[in-house]
Amino acid sequence: MHTGAVAYVHVPAEHDAHVETPLPILVVNAVTKDGGAVGESNGVAFHPRILAVAEPNSQLAFVQTSVDLDTGAAHTPKMYNGYTQIFVKEGANLTHSLLEETGGFVTAGVERSDDDLDENETAPRQIEAARSELKDTHFETIDVQLMGEDAGYEGTLMSVGGCGRVRIAHSVSLLRSGAHAKISGFSLCGG
Repeated sequence: MHTGAVAYVHVPAEHDAHVETPLPILVVNAVTKDGGAVGESNGVAFHPRILAVAEPNSQLAFVQTSVDLDTGAAHTPKMYNGYTQIFVKEGANLTHSLLEETGGFVTAGVERSDDDLDENETAPRQIEAARSELKDTHFETIDVQLMGEDAGYEGTLMSVGGCGRVRIAHSVSLLRSGAHAKISGFSLCGG
């Protein structure tokens, strides 16, 4: 109900069927520090949606990313609530990559003990605890439906951002015989 826009990726039947490595389609969700809020705000929520459909015997390489866009605005707490729905039909193969890197950069050295610091050095944990992006939340849901026989899906998830809370829910349903999936992931956390 709150989605402002939907990115719709539709690959027709037989598209790139004989190409060894198809060129990827890139969908970028750029997030500003103020999240698009106008005036004084206690926080904003936004709900980007992506719908991808791979028709029979097609190939699709699809990259989805969420990145920071620095506009010089002041920080406003944000809730990013993304939803990606993917349908793969018979004989189609879809390669999907998600890169989540919103929330700035985590402070280096938070794993160091306070005993290892010089007396004039501020503890990295104190610096990290004061970062405004720790008030941000990034939820991402990826729902994949392998609807046809011999449908294939390969997913790669990487979360390297500095948001306070990041949760990625990834569900793959193998609905026909011969359907197959492979999922890999990496999350770099700080603090």
